[in-house]
Parts: sequence; structure tokens; C-alpha cells
Amino acid sequence: MRIMKKTYLLALYWSGIVLFAFSAFLPCTSDGVGFVAGVFAVIFFIVYPFHSVAIITVLLSPLMLLWIRKGKLRWFWMVLLVCLPALWLSPITTSFPNVRIGYFVWTTSVTLIALSLGLITHQAEPQKINRRRVAAGCIIVLALTYILTHPHCVFPRFWQLQFLGRLPENVKYPDDMLIAEETYWWGRSLNPVQFWSNKVVWHDRVAEAEACRYGRSYPPIPYCDPSVMDRSDRATHGDGYDLSGGPVIHYLSSGRESAFWDKFSRTHPLPPEEIEYQQRQVADHMMHDRHTLATDTDFANRLRFTETSIKDRIAWQANSGKELGYPLECYDENALFWSYVLNKRQEYAEMLASDGYKMCERIANGQYDVNILSSNFFRNVYVDRKQITEPLSADDIKAANAWKVSYLSRLRQEKADESYINAYMQAWNLSSNDVFGIAE
Repeated sequence: MRIMKKTYLLALYWSGIVLFAFSAFLPCTSDGVGFVAGVFAVIFFIVYPFHSVAIITVLLSPLMLLWIRKGKLRWFWMVLLVCLPALWLSPITTSFPNVRIGYFVWTTSVTLIALSLGLITHQAEPQKINRRRVAAGCIIVLALTYILTHPHCVFPRFWQLQFLGRLPENVKYPDDMLIAEETYWWGRSLNPVQFWSNKVVWHDRVAEAEACRYGRSYPPIPYCDPSVMDRSDRATHGDGYDLSGGPVIHYLSSGRESAFWDKFSRTHPLPPEEIEYQQRQVADHMMHDRHTLATDTDFANRLRFTETSIKDRIAWQANSGKELGYPLECYDENALFWSYVLNKRQEYAEMLASDGYKMCERIANGQYDVNILSSNFFRNVYVDRKQITEPLSADDIKAANAWKVSYLSRLRQEKADESYINAYMQAWNLSSNDVFGIAE
């Protein structure tokens, strides 16, 4: 009977070894198959200490089996026992955010090997197991695992963010982001009903910033779109980078979210600030080119600037923008002109309110001299100075809003969602009477 028990235990041990070898060829983590992930864990021992120790111990166990069967090296199996809690907890920590079936096969094999070695050791030299010591050891291992996978947990700020469940509005960049990456809620899927409640469904900077507070690259998908259901819904870390050399924040997103919002931006009205930004870029180029054509003929000839070439460029930008969801109305030359004027008026107002300008006024003993204090600003303004410094007339305001009225009228005719039309009117400070001739 004793021989049979030894046979069973050896069979259990070698089954674990075979399973361990088999897991090397299965997909294990996002880094690749088990063999690649194992080599990666051993190389980065400091990051994955328990995984590295488990791999090395299992590889050495066949050489140590003879001494273990003779009652020596009684501590050998305890090394794997200490590592097991960390191995099983890794899938819910940031150590291995995207585990595959191979990881669980590998962990199961390590468990079988630890169990069989423990029973073989006990059979070779029976000993009473101190349950309190084993429990205390497991608690210590769990604590060490958590600390190693969440280095910031020793700071009070970590626990503040942990219980808050999101980044605060007054976030401390980049410290809070780096700490938040180790919280349990970072990158979890967001509830679309709660997220979009009382909001216009737009992929704008506001919605994206709100999603980033929870560790997501994109806002949640607001409705089911069959055309993107074939894309993976598995959340993965983005390949973050920072051109300025600062810390990289890893937000999570899925291929389905990326495909949905790409299609959404091309098939739905764009946010007003995005339309105005694109319009300003085109308007700046148009005004600069026309100024060059009027004031520096030789340079314009070298660049082959003509009135026709400028119009052709605007038409090309309008067609390209249409494919991306920008309305054709915003590329009208009159709309571009007033976009330029309004933008320069805003820049001028900001300059007047700046601390640097006020200091120049004090130096000039309170004497306001626009030629001295504003010459640098107006050097690159390509319209009459009066259109920047003097109030706009009612006709000017009507001309500036003409393209917006035309665009909103088209949206109403196309039966676009009224929430978009109302959001546009609110952002552009227009009333229903201004746009549709309907008293509110």
C-alpha cells in the first residue's frame, strides 16, 4: 500500500511537470506564449519575483526529487507554497493584465507540483504541520504581493484615490495618474447609461477627459452598433508615449470602442469646438496666403500663389473635411473670413487682459498707446485694425453667424437629433428665432 501511495504521488508530480512543459506552448499573456512570458518574468525578476522563483524551483525540482524522497530538503516544497497565492492573484492585479489560458494551465501545474512534493516530503518523514505558521506565511505573502504589484500603496494618496473611484477634478499631474494606475478601478468598463445621462453624445474633449479620469481612452459606447460587433471588446493597454519625455500614462481601450468612435465621428455632427478649430486653421492659411499675394508679389510667384490656387486649396480642404464629418458650410469664404476676425478679436481681448499688457500700461504711466503696446500683435493681423478693436455691428454679427444658421437649418431638414441642434445653439449663443425664425 505504501508503494502504491508513492507511485500515485510520483504520477501526480510528473503530471504536473508535463503540464508545466505543455503550458510553455500555450498563449499565456499579452507578451506571448508561456515560454516567452516565463523568460520575460525571469529577466525582470524584480517586477515578477514570485513567478520567477516558482519557475526556477520547478525547473530544479527533478534534480532535487531524490533527496526529497530520502527526507532531505524538507523546505523545498514550501518555496512553491509561498509563491502560490501570488500566482493565483496575479490575474486581478496589474502584473499580468491580460492573461490567457496558458497562464492558468501553468499555475495549475505549479500547484500540482507543490502538492505532490509536499506529500512526498511528509511521507518520507512524517511531521506535524503548524497551521498557524502556514496561515501567517500566506498572509505575509499576500501582503508582499500587493506591495510589490502596487508600490504606491504605502502612500496615503493611493488609498484616497482607491476609495474615490476616479481621478479628482483638481488632479495632480502626473503623480495622481501614476498612482491611479495601481487602483482596482483604473481602466474598468464604464456604465454608458450613467456616463451619458443628461449629456449630448459627442466624442469631444469633455467626454474624453471624463473617461480618462477612470483610466479609459474612450467614452463608453452609448448604443449597440452591429457594424462594429465583430471587433474585440477586450480592454488592452495603449502603447503610450510622451514626446516631451514625461511619464507615460497607460489608458485602457478596446478595438470595438476605437472602431465605434471612428465611425461615429464621420457619421454624426461634430462638436462645435472641433468645427471651429478646423475652421480657424483653414482661415489662417487663407488670410496669410492672400496677404502674401497682395503685399509680396515676388514671393507669391515663387510659391505659385494665385487667387485660383487659394480657392482650389480651400475646395480641397472642404472635400477632405467632409469625409471626416466637417460641414461644408464652415469652409465658405465669408465664414472663413469672419472666423479669422473673431479669433483675432478674442486674442486681442486676451492680450488686453494679460498681466504683461497691464505692466506695460503702468510703465507708460497710464498712457494707452496702441501703436507702442500692440504693434507686435497687429504686425501679423491681416484685416483692418478697426475690425479688431471696435465693436461689431448687427450686420457684422449676422454675417459671422450666417454659416452657422445655414448649417443648423440643414440639420433640421435632415431630421438630425434635436439634442445636437440645441447644443450648437447654446455653444454659439443663438436662439431659435435667430436660426429658424421661431420665438422661444
